[in-house]
Amino acid sequence: MKTFITLLFAIGSTLFIQAQNDPECLDKIADIDSLVTAGNFPDAYKPWSEIRQKCGASSNDLYVAGETILQRRVEMASADDKEAAVRDLLALYDDQNKFFPANSKGNALKKALALTAINSESPDEIFKLLDKAFATTPELFTDAKGLYTYFDLYYKRHLDIGNSISFDDLLAKQDAIEAHLIRIKQDATPLERKSYDRVSKNINRQMAGISTCEKVVAYYEKAFDANKDNADWLERTASRLRDMNCVSGTLFGKITSASHSVRPTALSAYNAGSAALQSGDREQAAKYFNQSAALNPNPREKANLYYLIASNVYSGTDKAKAKDFAKKAITADPNMGKAYMFLAQLYANSGGECGKTEFEQKAIYWLAAEMARKAGEVDPNLKRSGSDKTAENYAKKGPTPAEIREQKKLGREIEFKCWINESVKVPKS
Repeated sequence: MKTFITLLFAIGSTLFIQAQNDPECLDKIADIDSLVTAGNFPDAYKPWSEIRQKCGASSNDLYVAGETILQRRVEMASADDKEAAVRDLLALYDDQNKFFPANSKGNALKKALALTAINSESPDEIFKLLDKAFATTPELFTDAKGLYTYFDLYYKRHLDIGNSISFDDLLAKQDAIEAHLIRIKQDATPLERKSYDRVSKNINRQMAGISTCEKVVAYYEKAFDANKDNADWLERTASRLRDMNCVSGTLFGKITSASHSVRPTALSAYNAGSAALQSGDREQAAKYFNQSAALNPNPREKANLYYLIASNVYSGTDKAKAKDFAKKAITADPNMGKAYMFLAQLYANSGGECGKTEFEQKAIYWLAAEMARKAGEVDPNLKRSGSDKTAENYAKKGPTPAEIREQKKLGREIEFKCWINESVKVPKS
């Protein structure tokens, strides 16, 4: 009996192999491929369905053509028939996995995206497929919607009380997806990069709703030693802590210092400057922000860094340096009106320091008015918001016509020798 069953199996296997090697199968597949290439999907479906069972192992072309045919049927299916059409497509992917595993690496992802596209009420199935795809074929996982769906389902599992996904697990998954996005953005088109940036923003928005500095800092404290030489992780983590304003304590400084040491960049220098400023070390903050500006090729971003040094680091503590960096900001971006407004206020508050006489102390307001007017000239938004009015108010605080005549200063230059080191011409009226 055993011998008889073995014989039947051998005969069946032989017939199956012969069917797969049948030239007729390959000819029919070629005919179907021609119909698909011509866009004649309705006529292609019936013959393709007929040889699907008989010629399953003949050629991977059967599945390439079948995928196109079935995707079209999904698109054309009515709402009631969508699920069945997608299930047929999923069965095709399973058959391809079976007969041509080397050509089906992305099928777990394809199956998940097909279900997601029709809003299938199978979140667990979709999650498992996406989880498998992310773990086994991350190089193929470049679909922005699929990546966000994957995190969203992971996030919802964390919120499910009966699930075992902890906050640390969720944050680790966010890190993994962010690292993945950085990798795939390198070869992405500008449009794809925008999609990936939206994924990051949406994930950060979700995490913001359940994150606290206490939980985030505790996670990164534990993860630091394993990542202290990982430049991408350090830079990404420093930026996340800064954006969340989780900068008190020692972790932020430790991570930013390591980040700038492992791979100095404009961003790592900026983060290190933020940490130094947070700790009250203004000179170190200025040093790092200055480095960040030097490493940054973008003129506007460079200008913003110089303005940051002027307004946040030295304003109120060192007016000479504040002025110098405001001037550097204007050099980098001549249209930075806010830097002119900063100088206007800086000068207006310095009459008592730089004017040798009462007349000179008042004359500094003319210099302040000049800066405010310039701000409106280079930035129309400031002009609309009242920079000219500010200039007018400063000018009114300058010496009166009677004082100008009394001092015989009409049309003369008034020089301020202190840290201002500027001059202003006495107006004629």
